[in-house]
Amino acid sequence: MIVELVGARILAPYYGTSINTWTVLIGVILGSLSIGYWYGGKLADKQANIEVLSKILFFSGTNLIVVALSKDFIISSIGKLVNIGFVGESILVTVLLFLSPNILLGMISPYIVKLKLKSLRQSGSHIGALYAISTMGSIFGTFGAGFLLIPLLGVSKIMIFMGIILLMSSLFISSSRLFFLKIFFIICSLLILYGLVRYESFAKENGLVDIDSPSGRIFIFNTTHPITHKPSTYLITGAFGYQSSKSGESMSPYVLTSDLIIKSLVANKRKMLVIGGGAFRLPDYFLSKYQSLNIDVVEIDDEIVKLAGQYFNHKENARLKTYIADGRIFINSSKSKYSVIFNDAYTDLYPPYNISTKEAVQKIYDLLDENGLYISNVISPLEGRDSRLFKTIYKTYSSVFSKVLVFPLQNGIKKEEMQNILLVGMKSHNTHTHVTLPRQWTGSIDETVPVFTDDYVPIEDNLISITTKRPLYPMSRYFLEASIRTSKKFAITIVRSAQYVLTRLCFFV
Repeated sequence: MIVELVGARILAPYYGTSINTWTVLIGVILGSLSIGYWYGGKLADKQANIEVLSKILFFSGTNLIVVALSKDFIISSIGKLVNIGFVGESILVTVLLFLSPNILLGMISPYIVKLKLKSLRQSGSHIGALYAISTMGSIFGTFGAGFLLIPLLGVSKIMIFMGIILLMSSLFISSSRLFFLKIFFIICSLLILYGLVRYESFAKENGLVDIDSPSGRIFIFNTTHPITHKPSTYLITGAFGYQSSKSGESMSPYVLTSDLIIKSLVANKRKMLVIGGGAFRLPDYFLSKYQSLNIDVVEIDDEIVKLAGQYFNHKENARLKTYIADGRIFINSSKSKYSVIFNDAYTDLYPPYNISTKEAVQKIYDLLDENGLYISNVISPLEGRDSRLFKTIYKTYSSVFSKVLVFPLQNGIKKEEMQNILLVGMKSHNTHTHVTLPRQWTGSIDETVPVFTDDYVPIEDNLISITTKRPLYPMSRYFLEASIRTSKKFAITIVRSAQYVLTRLCFFV
């Protein structure tokens, strides 16, 4: 279970966190465990002794450590070497990373069962006890990884730590055979674990941050902005885009290109709720522009709030109040009234499914005052075969709000291309705005387009034609490339330090 949870964190920055990625991961892990159960049983019938079990544990541990050290290189290489589509690439990477270790881990249970059985008369109780222990271990691993290990250690150190435990287990149950080799591997693993801790400090000094929080994996890195060509800082929590960016003192690009629309919607408003704080570039922008505005921000991840202050110049403000909560839970329980609610919550290209349904939109509608506005940022084409997400969300909003306006935010983007779109739900037809009409989209929505509900909300299916395209280059690949370059620098630094120490030692001798 720990491998499965950690595996999801390894894949998420490069292949997303959608149901498609989870399907691939769970399928490969279950398939590899099945192979391990089958072959472990056959091997146990052929040769059941403690030394073979010790070897299985040993190779399981070394395999996990190899995966921890090679995962970035494998993901980077597959992306460059093959062209089998996004889903095909994710399947291949998952097989390469997790097939072998899970086959070995799967072999352990049937082998222990065979060693434990002394007679058929007690086979039921022995097998039941072993399955109970195994299930309790899975429960402990699930809760331990989810609530403690992942936020505390991060994915690489967890894999190495698990590998060390398996190596020590192998050493504990075996005889003196290969004793010194196993000790050598354990010492090397501990040194690698120590090196990872040192590398994290080195990476931060080079502008790379890789943090595992309870809600997801967070990347922060510096690169050149693709539009302004200025040095920029990005915060990424998904595979396909960035959640926040900083280029000098400017805000996110889609805010810059939409200042006139934003002003016409937000000016003269008194209280706003922002769902999805990210690095707080959007709330800080509103606070700086509109002095009469008070803002509540709902952000699911406390770690992101801390990073916003460290890397994105976010500062406390008397007119801003932050709530650490899931957006849907907050709107379900809030008793406040708002003149504007701005939804900018995203994971990858996907808006949170539990805030995209008719029931959630109705809750948002109830939180707005008489002339309130619900503004939502949607990333999608406006028209064409890939525009299903936009059209479905538009129809969902229209089922609740009396009027919904649509504003494409980026100039020079074709209607069939991915872009930022503002959907504005107006609680009252009498709500007065000074929106520049030429920017407004006035197309039509097919009547066959469904409405998202809590019972039916296939967000991933609406985006699969986009996210499976090979030309799509995930933002996290920039971090991956920067991480590999930094790893090479770190390795050179270690080698030079070792050379210096050896030279000094030789001189002393």
